[in-house]
Amino acid sequence: MEIGSDLFLQFKDREEYFPSYLIGLKPDAYIIIKTPAVLGKEYGLTKERQVILKYKHLGEVFRFNASVIESLDKPFKISFITYPEQIEKIEFRNSPRVFCSIPATLNYKDNEVQGAVTDISIGGCRFKTNDINKFEDIILIKRDEEITLYFSLLGLEKIKEFNGTVKKIGFDDDITLRIGFKEIDTEFSDMIASYVETTSE
Repeated sequence: MEIGSDLFLQFKDREEYFPSYLIGLKPDAYIIIKTPAVLGKEYGLTKERQVILKYKHLGEVFRFNASVIESLDKPFKISFITYPEQIEKIEFRNSPRVFCSIPATLNYKDNEVQGAVTDISIGGCRFKTNDINKFEDIILIKRDEEITLYFSLLGLEKIKEFNGTVKKIGFDDDITLRIGFKEIDTEFSDMIASYVETTSE
């Protein structure tokens, strides 16, 4: 976590989550969070109360259990929480995903742009490119648009065509597209699964 990171606090006996953010920390001792403003009297951050905190990092969601050390109202409403002993990644995907760097070509509206597949699973991948000047149409791309990817996996002698749909779009110094694969056959599905397993090891 970084200072200023968004956090979501949950009480172990409740279902609701309350937004907060990280103010500071002392490794192996405590973290300091902004006491959520929406807490009612029944949700007091009393000493030793058990809580769950969630946060997002690099597109993944993590959580950890902790307990309240102390809460202060002045000069600011802050709470000291025990430093996490163990952090768990929450896995939402139906299939394992691994980081990679596979040269790839993306085709959209008969235009091609060079980039790389930066992670992959049986269900889809993330494609990243900074080749924006040659592919201005990509700036207008929307969710659920159909695209085609061309890349080669370990075990493939030739470049394979993968059809997919855009699930998520990110813009920064480059463009990142989260892509869901469409109807890949069993042979290539098995190859992706083998690649994921091999890379994980």
